[in-house]
Amino acid sequence: MTDKFSELNSGKKIILIASAVSLISLFLPWNYKLYDRMNAFKEGEFILFIPYIYLIIKILQKKKINMLIGFISVIIPMIFTFFFITLYSEDLHQNPLIGMYIFFISSILIFIGLILGVKVNHQKTDILTTSPLGSSSRPSKLSVAEAPSNDDKNNNLNTERITAKLSGQVTKLAGVEKLEGIDLKAFFSEVFRRHTKEEVEEYFTVGTASTTPSIEDVDTTWPRPWVFLKTFLGALAIYILFVMGWNEFQNINLIPGLIIMGSFAVPFSTLIFFVEVNVRRNVSLYQVIRLLFVGGILSLIISLILFEVTGELELDWLGASVAGLVEEPGKLLALLTVANISKYKYRLNGLLFGAAVGTGFAAFESAGYALLWGLEEGSDTMKSIIMTRGMLSPFAHIAWTAMCSAALWRVKGDRRLSFSMFKDERFLRIFAIAVVLHMIWNSPLNLPFYGKNILLGAVAWIVLLALIQDGLKELKEEKVKAITSKNKVEEPVISEMSEMTIDETKPKMVFVEGGAFQMGSNNGDSDEKPVHTVTVDSFWIDKYEVTQAEYQKVMGTNPSFFKCDDCPVEGVSWKDATEYARRVGKRLPTEAEWEYAARGGNQSRGYQYAGGNNLDEVAWYKINSGCKTHRVGEKQPNELGLYDITGNVWEWCADCYDKKYYKQSQPDNPTGPSSGWYRVLRGGSWDSDGGNCRLANRDGNAPDGRGSDVGFRCVRDY
Repeated sequence: MTDKFSELNSGKKIILIASAVSLISLFLPWNYKLYDRMNAFKEGEFILFIPYIYLIIKILQKKKINMLIGFISVIIPMIFTFFFITLYSEDLHQNPLIGMYIFFISSILIFIGLILGVKVNHQKTDILTTSPLGSSSRPSKLSVAEAPSNDDKNNNLNTERITAKLSGQVTKLAGVEKLEGIDLKAFFSEVFRRHTKEEVEEYFTVGTASTTPSIEDVDTTWPRPWVFLKTFLGALAIYILFVMGWNEFQNINLIPGLIIMGSFAVPFSTLIFFVEVNVRRNVSLYQVIRLLFVGGILSLIISLILFEVTGELELDWLGASVAGLVEEPGKLLALLTVANISKYKYRLNGLLFGAAVGTGFAAFESAGYALLWGLEEGSDTMKSIIMTRGMLSPFAHIAWTAMCSAALWRVKGDRRLSFSMFKDERFLRIFAIAVVLHMIWNSPLNLPFYGKNILLGAVAWIVLLALIQDGLKELKEEKVKAITSKNKVEEPVISEMSEMTIDETKPKMVFVEGGAFQMGSNNGDSDEKPVHTVTVDSFWIDKYEVTQAEYQKVMGTNPSFFKCDDCPVEGVSWKDATEYARRVGKRLPTEAEWEYAARGGNQSRGYQYAGGNNLDEVAWYKINSGCKTHRVGEKQPNELGLYDITGNVWEWCADCYDKKYYKQSQPDNPTGPSSGWYRVLRGGSWDSDGGNCRLANRDGNAPDGRGSDVGFRCVRDY
């Protein structure tokens, strides 16, 4: 009952805060006629939807709220508000009380939805926790860590099924592998973190002979883009200044800047997103800008020529939909004319090139429409055109051209371009999808609230994400080949005696006497703060990371990439590690147990890394590992005699990961948050820098996530 009431109180806070902010935002601007002067957008009604955006974010963060009902509770009031805006558009500006009534009713509807979400969730939780299987089939110490997994599955069951089915059908139609292992929350996890100007500059210093990293240094996991948002906010601020200047002074000299900034703000920010996604980092900003401007104008000219040709084919019956048959080939031809095709072979390169040409086409076309409608209808219509086309641009030309280009590069690879490649099914499938999406986009068929555009955009982005996944897989395979080739000469020969040394003569586990310690760091990332006192009971912990030989013996398989009996097993998910621990009568350590043991328990000397402050002496990491794992026990142990706590492979912990957990962690034997998408990873790996090897550093991954740098060690109760 306590959880239920605390969740309801949280829901009340969300509603009260959102409603209060919204009402103040509604009342004050019209009372002081701020928007009559500023008029940054066509109308001020956009402020109405701030609470709904806020609520969507909060609902995503509240794992105990049923996702489907939670979203419905937001969508219904949003439709309600759209209806009243349409009905009382003029009165809303004259009488703010109408806005207050709208939000009063909307808030009630949202609150009811949140209550229903909590109620349904707790009914499911009660069923799970009272099940005989759920209460007796798992060891008691594991039940805390495993329960969130069942919670997550049941809370999001309907949403996940619908999303998986939709994306599966789309990727099947496109002829690409279905999406796996992507977590959008993690994908955009860096967006709202603070970044320095130096980090931004480093992002754009790429693509030259001296700044392109070797394939061994490329991170082939899902990227975490963030620069695109900073770019958008900067462009938006400049655009708003132009709008304010125009509204205040009506000086015609401001119009060109207003049109240019408004037309490029969203498309260019989207292009920066694709620059970040190109993790190979082998394309310079110069090449991107060249494709944007030259490819953009050339694609418009080629499309106009093709329109002239198709005019003689009597395709007028298709109406505006004929643009799909004309503009997609036009943009692709422009890309092939401008791009240095032979130099860039990767699929993510093709994706970026297509996005650049699509950005130029979209921005130039939007600027043309804005000028046309501005001359005919006035500045308000011009600004409305800019805003609408800007919001929709990531779902249209940019996405379509990026799809087609990536599909062509998927066929081409490092070969010379030939006509036969355009007949390859892998290209034709995706090209056909882009053309059809474009034709439907331009068709007279419409759904309320841009429903058609949103649905078509969702299909396009499912294909794009699948192509990004495909491009990452291509890079990973090349990276593996490069590392394997490099390590053939260096591969150590493991003798029977060396295996005996680890397997037979050394003790398996170390006793850790319980005690209190200071967990976290005030000098690290935000998820390491605040430092707090934690007490743990005594326990036993593996002296070494679980080796491949040990894992093979218990599980009957060895998923590791770097094959070596005495090296730590890697390529294991959290679920794999949990199952291994169960079979050998152990469990994964809690995050608190892991950090306590890593710091040396009650014998800790306060080192930064496990066993010392000299990272080379205690760990295999990015600088000294040679891009591979090493036999366990070769580096200096920590105060308790534990090896490879720092480096070699990341180690799974039992806890769910929550970057804010330290603010509410319990002081005695904490077991982590009750739910979460991720599970905790600690210790750093052969591919980590010094910062990620610090004892306080925290990270996480999906329970199904695997990697050649992820392993584990086990603990046992005292």
